[in-house]
Amino acid sequence: MEQAQWVDELTSICSKYFQEADKMRLSENNKLQTMRIFRIPAHEKILVALINSSFGSGKDGLVVTCSAVYRKKWWSLTRFSWDKLISSDIAAIDANTVRLKDNIMVKIKRKDSAHLVAEMLREIQEAAGRHFQKPQYGQKESADTLIAMSLEDIDYDHKVDSFYMRDICFRYYWYPHYWTGVDVPDKKMQLLCNHFEIEKKEWVYGIVYPSKSALGKYGMVVHSQGVKWRNSDNAPVCWSWSEVLLNKVEKQGGAIRAGNVRLLEGADSYLAKAWQLVNNIQLYLEGILADGCPIRYDYDTAYSKVRAMPIPSSEEEALWLPVENGMPLPMLRTNELKWAIETGQVDWQQLSVWTRGMPGWLMVERVEQFKEMVGDKV
Repeated sequence: MEQAQWVDELTSICSKYFQEADKMRLSENNKLQTMRIFRIPAHEKILVALINSSFGSGKDGLVVTCSAVYRKKWWSLTRFSWDKLISSDIAAIDANTVRLKDNIMVKIKRKDSAHLVAEMLREIQEAAGRHFQKPQYGQKESADTLIAMSLEDIDYDHKVDSFYMRDICFRYYWYPHYWTGVDVPDKKMQLLCNHFEIEKKEWVYGIVYPSKSALGKYGMVVHSQGVKWRNSDNAPVCWSWSEVLLNKVEKQGGAIRAGNVRLLEGADSYLAKAWQLVNNIQLYLEGILADGCPIRYDYDTAYSKVRAMPIPSSEEEALWLPVENGMPLPMLRTNELKWAIETGQVDWQQLSVWTRGMPGWLMVERVEQFKEMVGDKV
């Protein structure tokens, strides 16, 4: 089913149960506040917002959007994608409590009726089951097609968040030998796409180039499908995100190498930017595959409160991937992350972090570098 048709059906179900203006048509201020509190990406549309303010916070309740159901109770936030909702055991426990799954409950205002909310969610669940449920392993999708999966069939590339990758590239906005894709003039972009064999439908995030005259012809290009290197008039070396992750890149002897392949060569200031950028990309790719990765939502700069850092940091400091309550934040150096915690720009109680050398993701208070700092706040 097309997305537009699904949204229409979902809207119809929601409006059948809640037609009041305060549930279906939020004011702009209430909409922004709800999206911030429930960690709803900016591109999603809110269909129903059932906010419970019994504790005076106005921060608990249930929100239905075009792509998921969000439940919040105190500090616990859960996002039910349609696949997850399909397998949920939805029921009204009492007049103002709805159980979504196991011990995951949500409180509903008495006037809204938990039984009515549960009935609406079950109807959404049934509709989602018709449109989104996929055949299980070994089941036939049709008379001629058998669904079967193995580890070899799983492609890591689908895990990459394109907006987060664009943010990684944007870190180098003011550096020489570097342009962001959005700033490249049309003629240069056409030249670049021709030389690097990039299709028009692909996004170009960043370009590292040896000189202005060579912009669009040689260098390293980060685009929506991976990374491309071009050191001469030969065909470019093309890596998918999986290949970027698996290749060890080194800067030595006036060149950037991967094994015996010379990917780029030239001035050190030019090579340094390419090496730093691909190193940051590899760090991100390693992080999203590390044990216990807590990312639950697509990256959205609207929720990124920690960007410009008025404190000194150096390249020698560890670079961290922080995730606040399921939402990825920009990569930060150790000193920058400490400053963000100290100034309250991140909620350390809901902050998970990862950097190289860690076997898996940890809550920030369990990481040695930050124990003393957050310990004072307990």
